[in-house]
Amino acid sequence: MIYGYIFNKPISTDPTSPPLPLNIPSLKKQAKEIRAKYPQISLITTNTYLSDIDLPSKIKAKDMIVIYSVTILGKTCNEVMNCYNKLITDKIDVESISEPFANSSIFKDVYEKTKQEIQASGQTQKVQTVGLGYYLQEMLKIAYTTATSKKKSGPKPQGKQEESERAKKIKAQILKYSRKFNGQLTDNLCMRAIGVSKNTFYKYKKQLEAELDKK
Repeated sequence: MIYGYIFNKPISTDPTSPPLPLNIPSLKKQAKEIRAKYPQISLITTNTYLSDIDLPSKIKAKDMIVIYSVTILGKTCNEVMNCYNKLITDKIDVESISEPFANSSIFKDVYEKTKQEIQASGQTQKVQTVGLGYYLQEMLKIAYTTATSKKKSGPKPQGKQEESERAKKIKAQILKYSRKFNGQLTDNLCMRAIGVSKNTFYKYKKQLEAELDKK
């Protein structure tokens, strides 16, 4: 079964506090986007982080929870990672509409393909250090940072533009994860892990190569 959780803000610290009705604009947006992909999904509204509550007993192993954003899982990045880890340990898949690169199916795929590439290269000793937990942690950090840093951009200043915070973050992630630089992922796996389009990935990768050539 597939269950959708939508998040009501402001958050209540009382797990027994009833959620707001579904006609609140922010909830309507979440419900609309989730149902665009899963029209018949059963939606559950909550104004408490999932890390603070027990899931209904009807949600069992091999079920899937669809969330609008990973921020529903916990108040901090550590809470998000702990909640996510508990869900997959209980064999419950997770899918995020806003941060699809944090979907449990994606990071498991990235992990398996990376492990196979390392084994094929003969560097079997590295397989022990490339655990599923590592990829879960790193990809959730990216997802949480993406979710909490989404802000409306103000008017663009005239003249020479400084590099945006988003560009800086993407470049830092490419440097960390791409095997062209300091990581172990191929281009395809890297762009999936970071959650950017092919054009965006190669745009910043080319800039990084140019910047490093100047040093």
